[in-house]
Amino acid sequence: MRLEECYRLLDLDPGATDEEVKTAWRDLTKVWHPDRFGHDRDVQRKAEEKLKAINDAYERIRAHREGRPETRRPFPVVAIMFAFAGVFVLLRRPTTLGLAIAGILFFVSVVLIMRLRVR
Repeated sequence: MRLEECYRLLDLDPGATDEEVKTAWRDLTKVWHPDRFGHDRDVQRKAEEKLKAINDAYERIRAHREGRPETRRPFPVVAIMFAFAGVFVLLRRPTTLGLAIAGILFFVSVVLIMRLRVR
């Protein structure tokens, strides 16, 4: 099963968050759980097959995301841009105002980097 089919089976967009993927998987397992169809053996078998496909899709999406570190911890491009802007302002305006602006930009870059590390 291709990754696009996995997302389609869980009724998700490829840009869905990890929490959305997990919620969709849980909802579908509740709907297609074979114990709900104990009165009809044929329907129960079909539900078992569907549940296996849902579990397989969920595992493939999880494995794919765990294999790509950029989905878990994005590269702090914005933070680096703020830091470079601070250096540029400091070199361009070596005054008190330039130092204050550079300090603010460096502070913003540090805050962004710390927020990325927490996730």
